[in-house]
Amino acid sequence: NVCGGLCDVFKRAIGSAGAAVFPVLVPMLEHAVGAFESCQAVASLEVLQASVEAFGADSTAIAGLAAPLGRALSSVLPLRTTSHPEVVGAVFDLAHRSLLFAPGALFASGAIEPLLDGAAVAARLRERDPARCAFAFLALAAGGANALARGHALEAQWAPHAEA
Repeated sequence: NVCGGLCDVFKRAIGSAGAAVFPVLVPMLEHAVGAFESCQAVASLEVLQASVEAFGADSTAIAGLAAPLGRALSSVLPLRTTSHPEVVGAVFDLAHRSLLFAPGALFASGAIEPLLDGAAVAARLRERDPARCAFAFLALAAGGANALARGHALEAQWAPHAEA
């Protein structure tokens, strides 16, 4: 699959080049999101996960991460019980990792409320992995900034949304 192969290259570039890939991060993410929109390749969401993990604590990267994150998530939300289970699982795995590593980007993406609604759909699927990923996301979302020991940069990203 060409989409999957391209996304694997992007994911490896983020993992191996680290901060050196930052100048081309947004165009890379836009291409990955375009691949996801065209062929629903789960590897596209893995590119977003890698970028969230690598750059989520960097306050200058939040805006660059939020737009592609919101675009990718809005292309599958609202979820339906007919949605592909592997895509549903990947969506909630991405949402969970976004809350862990770049909560500010997820909140800025505008996808948090549709994700909360979509968790109910994921819980009704017959497959175990989508439900597990949705419940992991919900547990972290409910726990908020206090759910894990975090650095000050990540706590600051949660602070404006702590009461919501």
